[in-house]
Formats: sequence, structure tokens, C-alpha cells
Amino acid sequence: RRFQDRMSDAEIARLYEWSRDPELLRLSGGTVTDLTWDEFREHVRGERLYGPTNRRMFLIFARENLELIGRTGIFGIDWHQRQAELGIMIGERAYQNRGYGRDAVSALLYHLYSSSSLDLIYLYTFADNARAQHAFAAAGFHATWQGSRF
Repeated sequence: RRFQDRMSDAEIARLYEWSRDPELLRLSGGTVTDLTWDEFREHVRGERLYGPTNRRMFLIFARENLELIGRTGIFGIDWHQRQAELGIMIGERAYQNRGYGRDAVSALLYHLYSSSSLDLIYLYTFADNARAQHAFAAAGFHATWQGSRF
């Protein structure tokens, strides 16, 4: 579901939990938020209503029970160069290693290539994140560079 669609406080709370989980964020390259719950909720609501032009976010729900289990999207969109970076997080550990990441990435790529002018979607993973590398390879990505990003 698109990030810009209406979200319940419970869904925003789930995103907030993930944004404060150091282990999840280490794997995705993120940092723990320093926002309070109220600040985070208002930030999400503001972004949902006014959405930035350089980012598109989507929520991931479990097939069997429609539980919110993660998020994915693109950021750093360069409309002139027609490229963007992909990011994903399956925040609910019970749903990790079950194909949801691969399916979400495949669906996102199909959506992007069929409905936007983007030509290149790229991503980065940590060398020790074999789970992400496997999911991305299954979705059609291949390694083009190895090195330190920062």
C-alpha cells in the first residue's frame, strides 16, 4: 500500500518501533530516530499529506492476515538522470526469510518501470547481509560494485 494512503496510529506506531530498533536499522543502513513518538507521528502524517518529490514509500502487508510487516520504496530520486535508490525493511522478524522481501521488491520494480520514467534502480547492501543479497538477486539485481560507500 502506498505510504501516502491513510495510516492508523497503530501502523505509525509499528513504523516507530522499527525506527528505534538498532539491529533492524544496522541491516538497512539506517540510524535510530531521535524523534519522540509525537514528533514521529506528525512527521509521518506530514509526509503522507505533502509527500516529498524525491522519495516514494510503500507499506508491506502479510498475505495471510494483512498485518503490517515492513516498508519499501525509493529515495534520492533524480528525475533528470532517471534513477533512484531502493530501500526495504521487513520489520516483523516472524516474516523475515519467507519471501516477502523478494516479492515486495519485485512488485515495486514492476510498478516503477511500468508507471514512471525511471530507467535505473540501484541499491546498496552490507557485505555481511547475505539475506538481503539473496532477496535482491532473486528479484533480478546483480552486483556491479564492491567497496565502502562511506
